[in-house]
Amino acid sequence: MNIFRFEFRSILKNTLIWSLSLSAVCLFMMIIFPAYRENADAIRSMIEGFPDEALKAMGMDLNTIFGVLGFYSFLMVYLTLIGGVQAAALGVGILSREYREKNSDFLMTKPVKRSVVVTSKLCAALLAIVITNIIFMLSSVGICLAVSDQKFSMTALVMISLTMLFIQLVFLSMGAVLAVFIRIKSVYTAALALNVVFFALSLVKSLAGKDALQFLTPFKYFDPAQIVLDEAYEPSSFIIVFAVAAVCTAAVYIGSIRSDIPTA
Repeated sequence: MNIFRFEFRSILKNTLIWSLSLSAVCLFMMIIFPAYRENADAIRSMIEGFPDEALKAMGMDLNTIFGVLGFYSFLMVYLTLIGGVQAAALGVGILSREYREKNSDFLMTKPVKRSVVVTSKLCAALLAIVITNIIFMLSSVGICLAVSDQKFSMTALVMISLTMLFIQLVFLSMGAVLAVFIRIKSVYTAALALNVVFFALSLVKSLAGKDALQFLTPFKYFDPAQIVLDEAYEPSSFIIVFAVAAVCTAAVYIGSIRSDIPTA
């Protein structure tokens, strides 16, 4: 039994739906950019009265928001929330399926190590995330080229889009931890709750200006507006992404190996 192939086939359709949905949301949001830019003066005068903290919470930067990359960066705040739900649902769903369906004894008692089962499931989920990001990346590039009549940095666009992949890796690993240590009844309820908690923390960080909260929420690991200006990532962003993913993955293996097998 090829566990990886079975798991990937079981999530492929859902992955394509999520990928196309993300691209569609990006299109519907970006399609208003030309009108947004044409009315830049009126919009600027309106939002200049907002507190800086509120603008940061919404992901707005007045220095870049009226360019295609700045507008795209603003939208990425919300696109990554959608992507985070997908990734967390993948992590929760793929590792809790047998437990939720009460047939974990069938899989876990096969002549194959539990670590191999977990690895196959995580690799299938990881491949799904990569496919999602390839589709999202290509769609984003095409959409930005279509709505903008001005030149912009393709490097910055690609770097901003790639933050989706890194954030999804974190939520995938967190979702997997939830699946192993908590008996999940509703995959999407758990995934949505996880994302809402961290998104709320990101709002608190922006409103309160607490730098210490930056690394407590994946939504603040990267600053798209700063990427537009610098065309570079902060090294600390990668460190925290891979540290969180590594710790969560280790916890998943330990928890899976030590867990009992429910049969009813």
